[in-house]
Amino acid sequence: MKEIVSHEQVNDIVSNAIKVTLQHGLLTRNDQLLEKAKQNAELKVKGNRILPSGDLLYQCLDYLKNQSLPKPDKKGNHHGWPDMLTDFAHKSLLIRISDLPYQFFDAKKKQIIPLSREQVIEGTKFLHVLSCERGIKGYSCGVPQDTVAPLKAIEQYLIGYRYNINGGATIQSVDREVEREFHHIRCIAEERKDVNTRSLMLFSPSPMILDSDDLYLCFQQGVQVDAFMVGSMPMMGMTAPVDPVGAYILALAEVIGAAAILHAVFPEAAAYIYPHPQAMDLMTGQMAFGTREHARSK
Repeated sequence: MKEIVSHEQVNDIVSNAIKVTLQHGLLTRNDQLLEKAKQNAELKVKGNRILPSGDLLYQCLDYLKNQSLPKPDKKGNHHGWPDMLTDFAHKSLLIRISDLPYQFFDAKKKQIIPLSREQVIEGTKFLHVLSCERGIKGYSCGVPQDTVAPLKAIEQYLIGYRYNINGGATIQSVDREVEREFHHIRCIAEERKDVNTRSLMLFSPSPMILDSDDLYLCFQQGVQVDAFMVGSMPMMGMTAPVDPVGAYILALAEVIGAAAILHAVFPEAAAYIYPHPQAMDLMTGQMAFGTREHARSK
């Protein structure tokens, strides 16, 4: 972001984001988080709203600025939410592939068609070839839609790991009923012995809400969270102002506030942010920036 606007403007954006968080705090429906927040002197709870102190927000901001690159596994792959990260020694062309697509558009038939298992496998094999021959990084070309909902993320992971040299991953939320089994699968595939540790990707809805399908894992008995990334995607004209700077401010307010709250409650876990405001003109693509370790910071 500093490459687009001046240093003074960046400071103004961050300062205004802090003001928004101080004024509004963040709403949550997670009762366990509310109880933990009540026990912390730097947090105030009003109903379902958690308000971090100014000191806590600025301490968290300093902490986030000093965050460093996470280490890959034994094979050099990054798994989980930092999966698409690439540490390049040279500034060469880089194309990153998103794992999010559920469907594609068939121009000849003029139809939107859900991705099948076979199509995801073929696309992921192609990514493997592109990785070897062209240095293009990705892991799975999408989420197979012809399987039962609780298993979609697991199948995506297995396809990516089986058919792509970069290792498999998914940033889809995994169903509670199969989360532990899925984590065991990942530990085997990634040669990790600790089956109780999690690195969480927590995407919250806008505006000013701290919630995620995976937030429950922070409070699950027997689970140790060693890192979490909080993200948000305010959409201009819907959950954000019709103003690019305003959308950036809201996105920063949401993720800095969420990171400060969670880091106060879980100080032993490393914290990262991923503000991801959505432009009103869809032809411009999504705006993304964040702590420097994250794959999609731009």
